[in-house]
Amino acid sequence: MPWLMDSVEAHLNRMIVSRHMIDAVIRDVVHSRTANQSKLDTAQPLTTAPTNEPKLIKQPVRETTIASVNDEQASSMRSPVIYVV
Repeated sequence: MPWLMDSVEAHLNRMIVSRHMIDAVIRDVVHSRTANQSKLDTAQPLTTAPTNEPKLIKQPVRETTIASVNDEQASSMRSPVIYVV
């Protein structure tokens, strides 16, 4: 049984070291990106606040008589709403 405990302990130690290495890499990347973003923010201040709401663009409906329109044509003539992000 001591060999099993040694094996489990070695495996756990490898996992802990791996986790610490990954944490260090992530920490370095986050610090680097934060520094780069702060440089960009100070270099180019925003003139207007960005909005996350989409803009609506409506296209006009073509004029036509009801008698001359079938279902396929009617569905293509409805006024589509296009969201621009």
